[in-house]
Amino acid sequence: MLYFVEVLVLMILVGPVVSEAEGEGAPLTPQTPKVEAGNPVELLEELLGRLQQIDPKTWDARIQALEAEIENHKKEAASLRRRAKKLAADAKKEEGKSENLRAEIERMRVMKELLTKMRETKASAIPKKPQPKPKAVSSKTMTPKPTQKKLKKVARGYEEHVLPIFEESCLACHAEDGARGGLDLSTYSTMREGGGSGEVITPGDPDQSRLFRLITHQEKPHMPPRQPKISGDKIGIIREWIEQGAPLDAGSAKLSDGSEEEAVKPQGPTPPQFTGPPPMPSKVDATTALLLHRPPVVTTLAASPRAPLLAVPGHRQVVLYSTETEQPLIALPFEPGDVEVLDFTVDGTRLLAAGGVSGKSGAAVLYDITRGEVLGHFGKERDKVLAAAISPGQSLVALAGAAKKVRVYATNTADLLYEIDQHNDWVLSLHVSGDGNYLASADRSGRVSMWEADTGRHVHDFSGHVGAVHRVRFRPDAGLLASAGEDGTVRLWELEDGKQVRKIDAHQSSVQSLAWSRDHHLVTCGQDGVVKVWGQDGKSLLSGFPPVPEWIYSVCVDAKAETVFFGDWTGSVVKGELSSGRILSRLGLPEQP
Repeated sequence: MLYFVEVLVLMILVGPVVSEAEGEGAPLTPQTPKVEAGNPVELLEELLGRLQQIDPKTWDARIQALEAEIENHKKEAASLRRRAKKLAADAKKEEGKSENLRAEIERMRVMKELLTKMRETKASAIPKKPQPKPKAVSSKTMTPKPTQKKLKKVARGYEEHVLPIFEESCLACHAEDGARGGLDLSTYSTMREGGGSGEVITPGDPDQSRLFRLITHQEKPHMPPRQPKISGDKIGIIREWIEQGAPLDAGSAKLSDGSEEEAVKPQGPTPPQFTGPPPMPSKVDATTALLLHRPPVVTTLAASPRAPLLAVPGHRQVVLYSTETEQPLIALPFEPGDVEVLDFTVDGTRLLAAGGVSGKSGAAVLYDITRGEVLGHFGKERDKVLAAAISPGQSLVALAGAAKKVRVYATNTADLLYEIDQHNDWVLSLHVSGDGNYLASADRSGRVSMWEADTGRHVHDFSGHVGAVHRVRFRPDAGLLASAGEDGTVRLWELEDGKQVRKIDAHQSSVQSLAWSRDHHLVTCGQDGVVKVWGQDGKSLLSGFPPVPEWIYSVCVDAKAETVFFGDWTGSVVKGELSSGRILSRLGLPEQP
């Protein structure tokens, strides 16, 4: 029976070959007596005999013919794609011509109105019979001339006002992969990056912005090419947008022309003001630090936001250093195991440490900085905690790790409030915004998400990273979110709409960590052994520290925004000057002689 089925399948597969071969006159029919229709075995044997007489070249010819047909279909598909792309570009050009004609009509209407007014003025200028000079009117009875109200200037944004102009006149040549001159105007981030000759926008100064000079034909090559300038109204919109700082949206525009109101987007909550001395350990006893033959990998560092205090991880301990004397002050015991995360509260009075033992257990511990006491334990994970954060109001503690879940606890009772189970890979970083409204999370698959801190309700996903995201941090005023990824980039995100504001190609390999200074400078570090300092909101590279041969895992900035601390794989902690990129000294955990 199996033999019969196999031959039947062969008949189906080679039918076309047999037919073609017979059509060519090939001797496919063996000289055997006819078989009765009721004997299937002999019928199949006859068919096999016929198949065996087919020349192998016939099979090869059929295969080659099919392959040639496949190539023809591929070529036709490629040709259709090219035609579609050309048709799309032609459509854009036709739309541009239509817009130019519409602008020409508008100019003609303006000219018509001007000529009408000139005729009226000329008619009124004909001399008339002199009239008696009117008597002077007392200023007390004279009706005051109404003052003309100053027009309110419109706030301009890239998305609302500028992108539609680019879509009509520019994107046929300056969009995505085929962007001419490397200039992609289709997104805010790529537009701000500029093209092959550098940035094309100078926020606040249209006349120094190359893009503006190109569209006004003050500089070559003119844009759009081989066409008249875009209409004056549109040029005016772009000028106003650049004057207002070239913002992403109109809500961020800066109007400083004396308008009735200024559309300046809030930068976030005002940082809290604290009174009294900065919180420092009341008892100094560095002898409590465990002496190690070799310091552990510095996977995390934390600088107090108010005091000259640096928290450094250790094995079953957290060592607090004075950033001024660079000497250890006290060691806080961490019973769960190795420390993976350190996070000060915004007032500097509390320190959260999290970690554990890989593959066994994990938890977080909250400390009182002044008294050096443990205030609470949180979580009972089955693996080391990889991410942790505490809210500014000290009411919530969030933990996450290899379990792919984010668990949020109440600090006063250590009770579990809620879980977030929407991550599909290890969660590597958590952070709570400075206003306490949002919780950000990032995982090993490249997902970056934002949740309501109080409820865990999903707010946004931020898409863009390729590979793991090692660090997420809100700007101190909760105005932006920064993320650092394995793809070597740092990305800045708007909180309101989840859109990317800026992409920074920060390092040659994975970016391991980042930190904000209180004046909104960014500091990044990576596997390339380099620490870099970027301008406000990452607009430009200000300085860089000399590279080290090891991966740099962690970085932080002191309370005065003057000093950078970073730690590497060997356990070394380096202190450097933020403004110059100069290394000042090296710290380290106490070691046995």
